[in-house]
Amino acid sequence: MDAEVCRAWTPQVPIRLYKVRADEQATTTNTDHCVSDMRSRGVRAPVIDVGETVHEGSRHLGSNVAGTAQVVRWFSGLG
Repeated sequence: MDAEVCRAWTPQVPIRLYKVRADEQATTTNTDHCVSDMRSRGVRAPVIDVGETVHEGSRHLGSNVAGTAQVVRWFSGLG
């Protein structure tokens, strides 16, 4: 995630961040920093762990598949 988004952007709608533990391609520490930066501006951004999921041998790809499904379900329930 681009750190500037977390430091400079204050969303006006509900947001969530999604991650998977032990991602082999992206550090999840960035997510923790982003949450902290947004919290300092009063933004509540819960972090959703997508669980133990692997796609084509990759936890990173698995998180994309599982996270996308979770986002769709969340958006569907916002109405």
